[in-house]
Amino acid sequence: MKHDFVSIAIREAAGDQGQPSLTKLTAVFDVLFSNNVTCQIILYDPSDFRLLKLVVDKFPDGQFTLLFVLGKYRKGHQSEPEDLHPFLDENPYQMSWMVCAFGNGESDCLLEAAKSHGHIRVGFENNLIDSRGLPFTNNSASVAFTIEKLKSNDIQPMSVDHARKVLKLQNR
Repeated sequence: MKHDFVSIAIREAAGDQGQPSLTKLTAVFDVLFSNNVTCQIILYDPSDFRLLKLVVDKFPDGQFTLLFVLGKYRKGHQSEPEDLHPFLDENPYQMSWMVCAFGNGESDCLLEAAKSHGHIRVGFENNLIDSRGLPFTNNSASVAFTIEKLKSNDIQPMSVDHARKVLKLQNR
């Protein structure tokens, strides 16, 4: 089986957090890029940009998108819209980025990302209740709630074709 796309945490690909391995990073991304796989690189905090730089410097022609994760390592896994700004301040790259966010602040964080010209990833794995404190009945309800919040702020969700383009999957 051949995959076109993978979402991979840069710090996990690097191995030991105390001593991240350039050799390990190079090996992982060499396999992915030699097989024409587009990589969504997950960054849990802005310090992960130092590892991303190692990969981008080694593979300047690699197919990358970025995913900024908000709230994963905060107390109670609760994100806030302000969590996005350090990522934007540290990001030196002109590549597509998106946000996912944990906890009750998820929809506010996703709205902040959309207003900041980013993209969003929403789903049950990050949050089970809406910003009013009501539980979602399923993943579709979570997505529908987010779509309505975006639309109420004059932001239109992207089409499937546009999503494939953003994720660099348009020709696959």
